[in-house]
Amino acid sequence: MLSAASLSVTLASDDAAVTALSAIETSAAAGATAANQAAANTSLETIANAQGAGGTGIAEPTGGSGLLGWLSGIYRALINTLAVADANTASVPGRIALTVGTPATAGRSFAAICSVAGNVSVTFADTSVGTYPLSVGVNVFPFQVTEVNSVGTTATATYENWK
Repeated sequence: MLSAASLSVTLASDDAAVTALSAIETSAAAGATAANQAAANTSLETIANAQGAGGTGIAEPTGGSGLLGWLSGIYRALINTLAVADANTASVPGRIALTVGTPATAGRSFAAICSVAGNVSVTFADTSVGTYPLSVGVNVFPFQVTEVNSVGTTATATYENWK
């Protein structure tokens, strides 16, 4: 509850918010009336609008509300993307390190832990060849790779077949 003895708040970076908060403080000091309540509601709407607008097609997670609801949804989305699983969403029981230019046993999935973006050229279990772009970070493909080819590979990465 606001009172005449409330502290003033100044937000120097947003003139609309400062004006809105001043109006709320003035309304509270004048006493609770329908007109003051309407002015306070308009001021709160001004503050909310100053924060921008949400994207279209995005819904807050079920059960959430306000800022904490949105933050919990962001946390859930991030934590779900950080799980270690192959492209088939199965856990990874082991790995086979690959050396560029050396044939190896195919795994269930192919991973490239990339430090410098570029392309990787691979030979598949059926002896066909493909070249794919890699971005910095962990890249996982549902490929059964038998070799990382030296010709056509420009990315700097550690390559693995996941069992």
